[in-house]
Amino acid sequence: MLNVLLRRLVQAALTVFVVVTLVFLLFSVIPGTYASSLQADKRDVSAEVLARIETELGLNDPLPQRFGRYVAGLATGDLGTSYATKRPVADMLGGRIWASLRLACAAILFAVCIGLPLGFFAAMRRGSWLDTAAMTLAVSGLSVPGFWAGLLLMYLFSLKLHWLPTFGYGGGGLSHLILPAITLGIAPMALLARTTRAAVLETLNSDFIRTARSKGMSERRLVLRHLARNAFVLVLTTIGLQFGSMLGGSVVVEKLFAWPGVGSLLIDSVGLRDIPAVQGTILVIVLFFLLINTLVDLAYLVVDPRIRYR
Repeated sequence: MLNVLLRRLVQAALTVFVVVTLVFLLFSVIPGTYASSLQADKRDVSAEVLARIETELGLNDPLPQRFGRYVAGLATGDLGTSYATKRPVADMLGGRIWASLRLACAAILFAVCIGLPLGFFAAMRRGSWLDTAAMTLAVSGLSVPGFWAGLLLMYLFSLKLHWLPTFGYGGGGLSHLILPAITLGIAPMALLARTTRAAVLETLNSDFIRTARSKGMSERRLVLRHLARNAFVLVLTTIGLQFGSMLGGSVVVEKLFAWPGVGSLLIDSVGLRDIPAVQGTILVIVLFFLLINTLVDLAYLVVDPRIRYR
């Protein structure tokens, strides 16, 4: 397991360097800067002031010099200073990362609690009305856009029933978390239901399952000892990938529900051409995704000891 962890750390370091380089080059070649965004906002800023701002921010320095300065800062844990707020990017992210993590954890919990049993019982009752209803729900969940599902939930539970607040963080209260978490978790729930059904059906058709049944093993013992563990590898992959992508995939949901997370910070920073904030936010999202993938790889070794990495 230690060798697997070391290899994953090396791969993660290379991935982070590639992502950092690509993001830096992308925002260096696209038209416009933070200074030009001030003019786009129709602010009364003279050309001399804009030129001074660009000089102070180092936007006129050569590209290799700016990249070297940025990488040197990352090596010491410095994500830079926001152009717009003049605050360290790390402090800005620290105030928002917990909100995004709460939302992602609640969304994946919803997806697992609904998607896993839905896919499992659909596979165990293949061809029945339950199977048809479950797969119809799964296809619908994958087809419905997130923002539209969020608007429907807001209309029903907030405007009509008055059960839940429409938007906001509410100091971290549970009532403000429910609608964003369900909206973000609908697509992963549907995908998890389909993946679970496929994994269970594949395992049910395996030779060792037929052998266990021919020996008279009870259905309960068969499910707990053989079916669940062997089918869970594919399910675990789906859960890990969906959870890892939620921090970056929550952009629409966070903007829709005015949730003060990393996704909304990313959108606001892109609009302001606040390059340090954009780079720091993307870096955190990538690191979170790599961390989840590494944990999933290590979990494979626990779930199925037959798996070996080379």
